[in-house]
Amino acid sequence: MNRISFDRVSDLYDVTRAMPPDMEKAVKEALIECSGIEHFNRVLELGVGTGRIAGPISEMVPTRYFGVDISLKMMEKIREKQYDQVILACGDVCELPFKSHSFDVVLAVHVFHLVREWRGAIKEALRVLSPGGVIIVAGEGGMKPGTLNLLTIQMKPEAREELFSIAQRFNLSHNFVGMTDINEAASLLKKLGASVTFPPQIEHIMELPVSALPGLMQARAFQFLWEIPDDVLTKAVSEVRRALEKHYGDLNTRLPVTRRFQFVRAAF
Repeated sequence: MNRISFDRVSDLYDVTRAMPPDMEKAVKEALIECSGIEHFNRVLELGVGTGRIAGPISEMVPTRYFGVDISLKMMEKIREKQYDQVILACGDVCELPFKSHSFDVVLAVHVFHLVREWRGAIKEALRVLSPGGVIIVAGEGGMKPGTLNLLTIQMKPEAREELFSIAQRFNLSHNFVGMTDINEAASLLKKLGASVTFPPQIEHIMELPVSALPGLMQARAFQFLWEIPDDVLTKAVSEVRRALEKHYGDLNTRLPVTRRFQFVRAAF
């Protein structure tokens, strides 16, 4: 299998990956602007998931919007949301079930960090792209800064040190499967002949309670926690809570978290 299926978290994906409304609106508007979707007829989104991007955009612009994903359960959420204008196909992004030169725009949002053969996936995107088309690769934090790092960056140094020690002890390290930096995509797209630009990134500062970390861990919200045995995860969550209580006392203490959403635009 070339990429990770999110079948097991289809019911909680939208909750754990949600962006604040103003950030989400800005991201979707930026995707429309930098891709020029409104000027094209055929759009494909790789890893369409639950339609968090596809649904709203397909309602905002008059275009034929296709989505491909390896997870049927994730795509069921699109149907539940009644985004009937999104045309769905089950398939691997490394072996797309479409003819060559089928699309004017290909979007890949929060996908390639989950794809071991992500370079092959980008070449597949180029195969199905029509001459003069555009590929957009986008995601947060350059691509994937590491969940523990993102959620603890503003914590007290001694709290961070203890949390990372717990993560190491319980083998909760974030093992990257695919692309780790959005600049890797830019470099490959340039080699493939694209004119590459970097549209302005979107930055949003939000506040989260320190209790968010053990809560998300307990829910197995992140892929690197899926294979951790129940008893091990329960112990790890307990130790994380204990450490946070020691350093903060009140787990409702709120800390700022900076989220950065970046874009690579490749025109062919």
